[in-house]
Amino acid sequence: MNSLLHGQEIAVKILSSIIISKRVAHAYLFKGPKGCGMEESAREFSKALLCIGNDGENITGSSLVETADVFALSCGVCESCHAFSNNNHPDLFYFEKEGTSIKIKTSHEMLKESLTRPYLSKRKVFVINEAENMTLEAANALLKLLEEPPSYVTFILTTSSELMIPSTIVSRCQVIPFRPLPASVIADILEREHGVPRKDSQEIAMFSSGSIERALWFLSDDGKDVLSGSGILTEIRLNSPVELGLKYSKGSPDEKTKVLSALEVYFERNLLRAVQNNPESEDGLAAGENGKDAVVRSIRGLNAVMRARQRLASNTNNFLAFSVLFL
Repeated sequence: MNSLLHGQEIAVKILSSIIISKRVAHAYLFKGPKGCGMEESAREFSKALLCIGNDGENITGSSLVETADVFALSCGVCESCHAFSNNNHPDLFYFEKEGTSIKIKTSHEMLKESLTRPYLSKRKVFVINEAENMTLEAANALLKLLEEPPSYVTFILTTSSELMIPSTIVSRCQVIPFRPLPASVIADILEREHGVPRKDSQEIAMFSSGSIERALWFLSDDGKDVLSGSGILTEIRLNSPVELGLKYSKGSPDEKTKVLSALEVYFERNLLRAVQNNPESEDGLAAGENGKDAVVRSIRGLNAVMRARQRLASNTNNFLAFSVLFL
């Protein structure tokens, strides 16, 4: 399996058993943090579902290949696999958000395509990436499709926020769980594929929340600022929660991500120091605290950041979400 799938043995085993048994459900929900190999797995699983193999069957158990370096569920040599690899498969449909959401016209497109039979393979596959971004109208339209899907249609939804998807949709999907990547795997990827020095790769991996996508963001200018903690913590101490709420509620998505990540890294570092019984705090704010107080304070801070992310993702008033966070 490729590097991103180390640590995803459960998901790989489930997907492999589906392909070998040929018992394919109408809908699957891949859930896990972004950048944990979930998207890559959804792509390979789609390829396998469409594979026609050398014997003309839609799914061939003999096509499963799993080595130290490769995770493949398809034969890789049939006409369908070649079309898939060339990104021109007539029976694969990939949908993602336009702007900030997946709109109802996406569901209408899926309905239209589901009414016609497959062209090359024996089934059609619809992949909906980041399904939590569906509007209510789009979700309701998709639900109607999931209730009475054609026998030749399979849906694959991916999400990092399962709670934001209507339970009626989740209940109609077979859930495939993906775990955060181990820090050691992320550090190895950064070092081997991106040339990051070992010491830096280990630090970045520690704060990446199990996501290679987040780890790579830490290599950008914004990400480096977050790791250094420059500016944001001083700004928080010198301004009122209301002033900061006004400023960041009007900020760009990148600015919002930056301040939330900066606070997250700050509290994670202080929590790590407290657990390791290191009295040195990140910036002196926690000076004089004993280890237990520092742990409690850091956990409360991380919970506040997590709640702010959830509120912002669910379209809560941005000003109120940030004001409560800074307070």
